Amino acid sequence: MLSAHCPPVDDQTIEERLALRMSRQERLRKPDVLFSFVLYEAALRTGVGGPDVMRRQLQCLLDAGELRNVSIQVLLAEHRCHGGLDGPFTIFETDERERYLYVEAPGMNSMFEERGHVNDFSHRFGMYRAQALNCQESAEYIRKLAQGCRSAN
Repeated sequence: MLSAHCPPVDDQTIEERLALRMSRQERLRKPDVLFSFVLYEAALRTGVGGPDVMRRQLQCLLDAGELRNVSIQVLLAEHRCHGGLDGPFTIFETDERERYLYVEAPGMNSMFEERGHVNDFSHRFGMYRAQALNCQESAEYIRKLAQGCRSAN
């Protein structure tokens, strides 16, 4: 996906972004930090990189979901109309209980600390979690998708 960036970027930029992404994944392994993810079904079904790559990506999600400090839920497409279609966002909470909102879109990203923005998105996240499969159902769903990738080879 990094090489499909528009406008195109050079190999060094791709390598730097990949290294940054990989270092962020290491944070998942810190047991004193809690992570809660809601993934829209379409993100799991988009065959980026082909069946082998998708199978490995899905397995990485399953592995992360087994960590005690990580919860992963899948929001099925059958919930047709929901705010998640507006795009991804991240809510961070510091040790001091300060919360921040990070919103990313093609060509831009923004960090918000205003309580109103953060609260609105916190409520939105709560709605997604309520509509999504629970963690066990989500893991089973992801496992079935990964098995389907194997048979596509």
